Amino acid sequence: MYLALNIEAFGFRGGARARRSRRPTRAQSHSVYSWRDYGNRVGIWRLFELLDELGLPAEAQMNAAVYEMAPDIPAKLRARGDEILGHGLTNSDEQGHLAEDRERALIAEATAAIERHEGARPVGWMSPLALQQRGHHGSAPGGGLPLRDGLDHGRPARLALHA
Repeated sequence: MYLALNIEAFGFRGGARARRSRRPTRAQSHSVYSWRDYGNRVGIWRLFELLDELGLPAEAQMNAAVYEMAPDIPAKLRARGDEILGHGLTNSDEQGHLAEDRERALIAEATAAIERHEGARPVGWMSPLALQQRGHHGSAPGGGLPLRDGLDHGRPARLALHA
C-alpha cells in the first residue's frame, strides 16, 4: 500500500477544463481557479501535519510547475523523504490527445525539471488527468519511467499499518 498525493498547478484561462464543472465557462472563473489553488496554499499543509503526526510516508504525483509556483511544497516533500513521481508540467496540459513524439517531449521536459531540482529522476509517472495514450508512456523501451496507475502492480508496499 502507498499513499499518493496529487500536487498540481493550473493555468488561469487556459488548458484543460475542470471535470467537476458542469458548464465549461465555470472552469475558467476566479472561483474555480481559487478552489484549485487552495490545495497548494492550505490543503497540502494540513495533510503534511497529519502525515507527520501519524509517521506516514507519501508519494507525490507532482506537476513540474509546482517548483516555480509553490517551491515550499517540494522542499517539504524533500525534507520528509517522500517519493516524487512525474505528473506533467501542469494539470492544464492534457496529454491524452498528443502524438507519441509530443507526449514523449512533455514527459522528458517534466522529468528533466524534477531531476534538475531533486538531483534524481522521478520514481515513476502518472499522466495529468490520468490521460496518457495507450503505449505512449515513459516506460516504453528506452523511455525509463514506470507508469503508475494507482494499483502499482508488483511493487512492494512502502509502509505497513498496525492496529
